[in-house]
This record gives sequence, structure tokens and C-alpha cells, in this order.
Amino acid sequence: MSDEKPTKKVSVEIPSVHELAKRRSLIQALFGLVFLLFFFNFLTIKCNNTSLVSLTGMNLVTGVDVSKQLDGPLKDISSMSQSMQDEVEDDEKKESKIPPNMYAIIALAAVIIGGVILFVATTPSNSIAAVCAGIAFVALIGLKLTFSANLQEQDNEFVKVSVQANFAYWLALVVLLINTYLSFIRHKHKYE
Repeated sequence: MSDEKPTKKVSVEIPSVHELAKRRSLIQALFGLVFLLFFFNFLTIKCNNTSLVSLTGMNLVTGVDVSKQLDGPLKDISSMSQSMQDEVEDDEKKESKIPPNMYAIIALAAVIIGGVILFVATTPSNSIAAVCAGIAFVALIGLKLTFSANLQEQDNEFVKVSVQANFAYWLALVVLLINTYLSFIRHKHKYE
């Protein structure tokens, strides 16, 4: 006699792209997810592989005073003497501020507009959502490229300044790419 137990088969059905595209609420949720990702760290500025400051998507949209955001050993150095900081001229204070980034503003605006349009409108919202997700995707790529290029101008032979994209940034890009594709499918097949 054999002690073989009958095997049970488990079948998992993965929905097709068209099945996913039919779900309007999925695309709305993806826009919401990207909006939430703007509150997480998008970029980290490093100097000689030492993390200086981490910037959220909202920091990039609104601008931020970097001297208040310093990480690691530079935070200790910057807080050593308040009197030394008071002596800093206005020009030097301006250099520690990162102004609002136009690409970050465009990306956030496109995400908000795409999400709101999907909640309000019906038929033309599919094409608008695809365009908004695509614009946000391209704007986030532009954000990283221009931010890196601007900081590389500060490099010299002793100091290597770099920008590292964090998980929230990459996840936002992937979600926007998926959202663009699903919205385009919705538009092409005229799903309501």
C-alpha cells in the first residue's frame, strides 16, 4: 500500500491587461499612490559618498532650506555654533536653499489633474489620464536629469557631488508607466 496523498492543484488566474484596464478604480488608485509617494524621499544628495540631505517629492515641489535638512556628521557641524551661522551673509544663505523644481511641479500637477479628471469626467477622461500620466513620467525623468546636471556643475577634483534616486522615485516612475499604458488601453477600447 502506498501512502500517496492526492495532490490538489491550485490555479491562479492573472487578469489580462484588458481586464485591468477595465477597472477605472485601479487607475484612480495608481494616481493616488503616486501622489502619496511625493511625501517620501525621492532624491538623496551625496558628497564623496556621504549622504548630505534627502529630499521628498514635496520638498522638490515647494523648495527647501537644505541647511535645516542636513544628515549625518554635517548636521553636527552645522549646529556647532549658532553665532557662526548668524554671521553668514545673505548670499551664502541663498546657496543653501533649493528652489522649487519646475519638473517636480509639473509632475505633481499632472498626477493631481489626472486623478481628479478620472473622478469627475467619464469618456474623455481616459485620454486625459493617459496624457497626464505620460507627462508626469517624463517630468520625473527630467527632474532627475536636471537635478543631477545642476549638481555636477559643483564638482571639482576634491569634492564629488551626486544625486541618488530613492525607492519612492523609482516606484513612482514604474506606477506612472503602468498608469499611462492602462489609461491608453482604456482610451483605445473606449472603456467607460
